[in-house]
Amino acid sequence: MKQYISTFFIFCIISTQTIAQCLQPVQADYHVLMDLYYNNNGPNWTNNSGWILGEIGNDCNPCNWHGIWCENDRVVELNLTNNNVKGELLNYIEAIEKLKYLIAPDNLISGDIPDFIFVKESLIAINLSNNNLNSSIPLNAELHENVYLLNLASTNLSGKIPTNFFRTSNLTRLNLSNNNLTGQIPNNIADTQNMQELNLSNNQITGPIPIIFSTEINLSNNNLTGTIPKLLCSQLNLSNNNLTGQIPKLYAFGVDLSNNNLSGCYDCSICELYEDNFASIDVSNNPNLPFANDLDFYCEEYTCDNSQFGLPCGIDLNSTIQFNCKCVIGGLKVTELSELVEIYPNPVMYKLYVEPRDIISFRFNTSIINIQGEVFQTNIIIDDKNNIEINVTDLQAGIYYLIAENETGILSYKFLKM
Repeated sequence: MKQYISTFFIFCIISTQTIAQCLQPVQADYHVLMDLYYNNNGPNWTNNSGWILGEIGNDCNPCNWHGIWCENDRVVELNLTNNNVKGELLNYIEAIEKLKYLIAPDNLISGDIPDFIFVKESLIAINLSNNNLNSSIPLNAELHENVYLLNLASTNLSGKIPTNFFRTSNLTRLNLSNNNLTGQIPNNIADTQNMQELNLSNNQITGPIPIIFSTEINLSNNNLTGTIPKLLCSQLNLSNNNLTGQIPKLYAFGVDLSNNNLSGCYDCSICELYEDNFASIDVSNNPNLPFANDLDFYCEEYTCDNSQFGLPCGIDLNSTIQFNCKCVIGGLKVTELSELVEIYPNPVMYKLYVEPRDIISFRFNTSIINIQGEVFQTNIIIDDKNNIEINVTDLQAGIYYLIAENETGILSYKFLKM
């Protein structure tokens, strides 16, 4: 019996050393932080200095512990980066009343995304990247308007990006890269106009690219389709998607459009970027661009004012760029003048109005002929810079053609004079 009592007494001494010993009153956030410590592998953290003293009652002020920053004796930052934190982050952390920064990347945190990160008013920055949350973002999740940074990269997230994420004007950095997100990028992302960094790369996002206002945009390695919209940014990575159409005017200093299905004519900004020692551009593996995306040759031989009509394109350079900027297999094909300019009205009584469509640079010397080949007006200049009016009042009623010629070929437009 004495031996049993002695053993029990020793057990009690040992066990009480694993329970927080700080006496009341304690710092306001102490008990919540101890819950975090016990529930998330605290004794085995890579760095638990201060915490272990708090556990045994030797330092009851969390403001002295590793990874904690306080203001006015309240915890405002919890930074446990790469610290062997394990398990779920339970909602008791919400009780850290003044917490602004929750920083815990590169750990073994698992389970669902804790609800409190979407509703806690004090939070302004959240980084839980490189963990194993393995859940979807609730579709009705709405970031609090105070949040400026959310980083959930590499956390095995699935599902769609909630529309409500972009109802806050303060969000400046959003990183959801390296996950399994699907669906489309919400169109209301355009409402978030203070974005500095948007990274949705390495997901399974589909659909077109909406208008986005961000300093840096990385949408690479997805399944995006459609054309590239006008994007005002300094860094742009759209590589490894299924984007088609022409490359628009670019404003970024670093551009990667490689491994898509882009085709047609280059905008003038291409060579400006390519020849700028402080900028970079990659359009590789888009063979339907002029010279099969060989910018070195293109920018050396051609200027912005040159028409790209007739330039070789395609994998084996056996196709050619047409006036409509499409890469077509085989030789040059005369296309309709209306593909380069808008001409109206038709039928016409007094004047034809000609307006360029702003597709490529061009200049034509144009004539009017009838179906018998008789010429009625000559030396009409149609180019990509000017709207013009052609007076046809003196023409008799009948069918006529505008014949536009330059060194690259001939285009025509059929109209009816009333």
